[in-house]
Amino acid sequence: MVTIKDVAKKANVSISTASYAINDSSKVNKETALRIKKIANELGYFPNSQARNLKLKKTKIIGVFIANFGGPVYHEFLDGIQKKLAEKGYSMVVTAGSSCEKMIKDRTTDGAIIYNSNISEELIKSIASKKFPIIVVNKNYLADNLYTCMIDNIDIYYELIKETLNKGYKDYAYVHGSPDSMDEKERFIGFKKALTEQKILNFKEYQGYFTRESGRNVALQMIKDNKVPKMICCANDEMALGIIDILHENKYEILKDYGICGFDDIEASSLNRIPLSTIKIDRFLWGGRIAEAICDLNSGSDVKLELQKGKIILRGSF
Repeated sequence: MVTIKDVAKKANVSISTASYAINDSSKVNKETALRIKKIANELGYFPNSQARNLKLKKTKIIGVFIANFGGPVYHEFLDGIQKKLAEKGYSMVVTAGSSCEKMIKDRTTDGAIIYNSNISEELIKSIASKKFPIIVVNKNYLADNLYTCMIDNIDIYYELIKETLNKGYKDYAYVHGSPDSMDEKERFIGFKKALTEQKILNFKEYQGYFTRESGRNVALQMIKDNKVPKMICCANDEMALGIIDILHENKYEILKDYGICGFDDIEASSLNRIPLSTIKIDRFLWGGRIAEAICDLNSGSDVKLELQKGKIILRGSF
């Protein structure tokens, strides 16, 4: 069994320094700590006694780490993971919020699927190993034993904006999602690409946070500025639905005078008073593909995760 002494010897540091590094003490500088953690991973050292015992054999459990349990997009993704893992003889444990980092550090599962931008890149890279493979969702991290699976945000959002341009719109706004989101950044790239091709270089930008309430606040700001753009393109459906709420309450007529689109195709988008044109991501299928990949990694197989494609759903909101 590998001990902290083995790690210290391999890293050419004292036992106390090795222990401080593995336990994230500020007494060791960041560069040295990362080097020691990498060596610990390579040797198969696990500081948590429970994790060490579990690692003597496979747990047949995969950890799934998400940002929170709110919002309408996680449940289909998790259902897809659960179904595929069950087919492969695995179970899953789902964790959200502040407990994620501790559980990842303990490595009490056979790998991790991470859909949580609050978990630091440094931690993820320091933990990933052949014995503990990690798949990160919608973050493009590069490291050994670390795999990424992304939505094809840029191309599909570009195609959606082209659909709006074909309707003759010229006065545009883009409503951003949370600033730390890779999805948000890529959808904005697709938006700008489509407009630039038509030499539309001026458009309004508003900051939302992927919630319906933030969409309402954006719409109130538009009305306050006395400038509601003719075509409002949102980084997700929830913000678009919030904007529709406020515009409707203030007698602005979607379809007749204004257009709006979103991304995700959540259930509420088809049931809304103005059915929303959007992009559908098959999150159940996506979760299943990721779950199958993590199982393959555990069996020693190579995997190649391709971009998850989307589909444009036109319902007449522009």
